[in-house]
Amino acid sequence: MSADRRNRIPGFQTRAIHHGYEPAENQGALSPPIFMTSTFAFESVEAAEAVAEQAGATYAREHNPTTALLEKRLANLEGAEACVAVASGMAAVGTLLLSLLSQGDELIVHETLYSNTFAITTPCRASA
Repeated sequence: MSADRRNRIPGFQTRAIHHGYEPAENQGALSPPIFMTSTFAFESVEAAEAVAEQAGATYAREHNPTTALLEKRLANLEGAEACVAVASGMAAVGTLLLSLLSQGDELIVHETLYSNTFAITTPCRASA
């Protein structure tokens, strides 16, 4: 194989299945392991606190190694600095709105939005 071919930037499909994962860091597993646990075990409270301080895996919905790999790959494929993966569409909508809007901002939405998105973006009306 020529040096040019070995040094070229991997294509989209290669990055989609290989970016951000090193088998040597995972006991040689060729495919990334999937972490579906709800919590992670620690020897002591101090050990759990030490991991939490470094944004390590303490609870599957926060800092899960499987989710972290997905975020790395999506960011790479999109040419982005970073990515955040959430558990549902409403979590994505809520994260987006809470990160972009400030108190007093106005948001214009159409009434044909998904009902829950419309509900959280429409002011409550007092009943008569």
